[in-house]
Amino acid sequence: MIYSLLVVVVTGLFVACTTDTTYTPGEVPAGPQVSFSNDTNDNPEFLEVSGEADDNVKKVALTRMVTDGALDVYIIADAGDNAALFTLPDKVTFAVGESKAYYEITVDGAKLEENKVYEVSLLLADEKQGTPYGDSAFTAKIKLFPWDLVKGADDEETGRF
Repeated sequence: MIYSLLVVVVTGLFVACTTDTTYTPGEVPAGPQVSFSNDTNDNPEFLEVSGEADDNVKKVALTRMVTDGALDVYIIADAGDNAALFTLPDKVTFAVGESKAYYEITVDGAKLEENKVYEVSLLLADEKQGTPYGDSAFTAKIKLFPWDLVKGADDEETGRF
């Protein structure tokens, strides 16, 4: 028993230590490195639509690491059988020097059904513009939220009815 323990300890000393500590950094991706923002403040789980005419554009944020010049990023958008309810542009444009841009989904809120979630799948059309460190796809979940926001005495938001 003691012999076995001694063999394990001595063997562990020989294989546990090494002097080879060469660090090799990973490859830096080429291109603008565009991705859908993973910040929930930019892209919440649900995009709520009130059904009112002034609440018909919902934004999905994209970011990029390389901000040199303006950049058009083409998007493949699919709303499946509900495509008639949405206007889905084919691209988003980053302004010169900007690291964030918004893909705008126009919704026909008057045609949405209550208690139903509509999904719009978005995908970067050119994988060379993406980055391995971010999301190249995003699914926007859109739902009708027809209740009015109730405001308190000091115009503070107190709830929805």
